[in-house]
Amino acid sequence: MSACEFCNGEMIGTDYVGNGIRPMMVNLMCLGGGFPSHYGIRFEKPNLLCFDNSCGEYAEGQIEISHCPLCGKELKPSDE
Repeated sequence: MSACEFCNGEMIGTDYVGNGIRPMMVNLMCLGGGFPSHYGIRFEKPNLLCFDNSCGEYAEGQIEISHCPLCGKELKPSDE
């Protein structure tokens, strides 16, 4: 098993949120002292880099990748 949190499928949260208008769900969760767990980037099999900065209020983005963006490990092709 890889030591890289991202390769292991863990969510990588945001370190910075810009000055734009936050989605309502983020505002509500921040009022309660929490932060949405699905707000950031994550890795899903087969080799998809998924990202969401709207807490699910808008469409999530996905792109296929061949190397881990954090540790550089080569990923197996998605058709294997």
